[in-house]
Amino acid sequence: MMLTIQPASIPHLPGMAQVHHEAFSRQTMSEEWIACNFQAFPRIRQFVALVEGEVIGYIQWVEKSGFRKEIERTR
Repeated sequence: MMLTIQPASIPHLPGMAQVHHEAFSRQTMSEEWIACNFQAFPRIRQFVALVEGEVIGYIQWVEKSGFRKEIERTR
């Protein structure tokens, strides 16, 4: 049994939603939540853990550093 880690893609979303549902059983709408975060790329990057092509886990990397001083706002 070989474990692989790779960036998540659309076909992984149902498996990720299942993992989310099992891990956070009081939460609702797992599929919508996972899909929403998937659309937030590149601020949120998702990676999956796969065994024989099946999602057994996932992680979300969230960029939260904000804007830097060097970026001048145009508003």
